[in-house]
Amino acid sequence: MKKIAIPVDENDVLAQHMGHSKVFDIYDVEGTEVTRIVQLAAPPHQPGILPKWLIEQGVTDVLTGGAGQKAIDLLNEGGVDVHVGTPVATSAELVTQFINETLQFTGNGCSH
Repeated sequence: MKKIAIPVDENDVLAQHMGHSKVFDIYDVEGTEVTRIVQLAAPPHQPGILPKWLIEQGVTDVLTGGAGQKAIDLLNEGGVDVHVGTPVATSAELVTQFINETLQFTGNGCSH
């Protein structure tokens, strides 16, 4: 089972920078089937808080446009795969493409 977190804006579209997102859509996925979707308010943007929170939620993968290297390192250390360079689309579109292995990633949209 995978638990995929996607930072989103008020229109349920990918928020480009993970650390600045106020909300995350979290999808539980078994095989290629979404079994549960929840939307959770993110903790305040402070160094190290968000990675810890995502790990506590049981997240296995994060789809994001960009993330700082420290956040990526902390998430990786906690067993979370971070997929940067995710294109802008709704979280439903992104998770469908991700589980069908058709999602195309570009470079990290964050420079810190």
